[in-house]
Amino acid sequence: MNCDDCRGQMLEWLHDLLEGAEASAIASHVESCAACGNFAAEEKGRQGRWKAALREKYPELKFQPPASKTISRGSLGKILPEMPRSLVYAVAASALVAIGLGTAITLAEARVSSANAVALAKRNALEALQNRENQAVARLNQQREKGEGERREILLKESAPPVNVVINGPAALVAGAPSVYRIEAFGPDGSPRPAKLATRLRQAGAGGAFVSLTPKRMPDGAHELVLPADVPVNGRSQPMLEITADVVDPQTNKVISVVESVPLGLPPLVTHLATDRRLYLPGETVRFRSLTLERATLKPTSEHLGLLFRLIRPDGSVTDLGQGDGRVRRTENGALANGPDGQAIVGIGVGEIALEADAPGGD
Repeated sequence: MNCDDCRGQMLEWLHDLLEGAEASAIASHVESCAACGNFAAEEKGRQGRWKAALREKYPELKFQPPASKTISRGSLGKILPEMPRSLVYAVAASALVAIGLGTAITLAEARVSSANAVALAKRNALEALQNRENQAVARLNQQREKGEGERREILLKESAPPVNVVINGPAALVAGAPSVYRIEAFGPDGSPRPAKLATRLRQAGAGGAFVSLTPKRMPDGAHELVLPADVPVNGRSQPMLEITADVVDPQTNKVISVVESVPLGLPPLVTHLATDRRLYLPGETVRFRSLTLERATLKPTSEHLGLLFRLIRPDGSVTDLGQGDGRVRRTENGALANGPDGQAIVGIGVGEIALEADAPGGD
């Protein structure tokens, strides 16, 4: 038996209303538990004070017995009819059973109420403990997240370079046209920094050969680098754009040099253009043919092509010769011509142009 069960049945035990086993268990617990022994002593004292209060005399209250009156047996018979003795015993037994049943029900209800109160108190204490535990876990998680954030911020500051060079432009060289790149320098906080740039285009595997390039400074502080369409690039090597940025650190007033190397992809397609002769005289006809393949596989591409042929004269003037989709068609009906695999032949373009009789000479 624990202390809660003992104190819940203390009143019944003090008034000798418990069975023998329950009374013995409570008596044994009261003797062995100092706290419950003190509780029993206090309860006994409280019961004694209640009884003493009931025994106090109040002289201002007087009870006057009613006047005695003798009732003869004959008159009593008129008031209460004669009843069989067995019926009298039955009524008396019923009254005793009702009194005992009422007392048992009252004690059972008191025990259930006490047990419910104890269970409610335990549940409230458990909920309060759970709430405190949840709050402690939440505070611990907040402190852990705060510490992780501070650690990441410190690592970011320590690992962040003093200068960041940002290059915007095409990932691969533009075939037949200039490739334009915008170059900017930023500090660790993201603010733009004035920089002195030196750029060059280097080809891997070409004996370290490189081409020096001069970027143009823009009004907003950025630099613009233009790679011309005829920049010398070996089709079998990987061109690298090297940029050296010299930036003055405002805190230390020292020059910081940052070197960035950006690999530039070559155009995904390669085109071979051939003419029927090497030299032409004014008034003759120039016949040409082109073949466009995938650079990586040297096979016809599966994409649709847009071929444009132009003649650039010695004086710089341009004459458009025509355009096409690179698919071969039959001369008799204009239908697409298919290859051995049953697919349309793609990547071939042909044409011709008659030179004027007074065409200027070329190189």
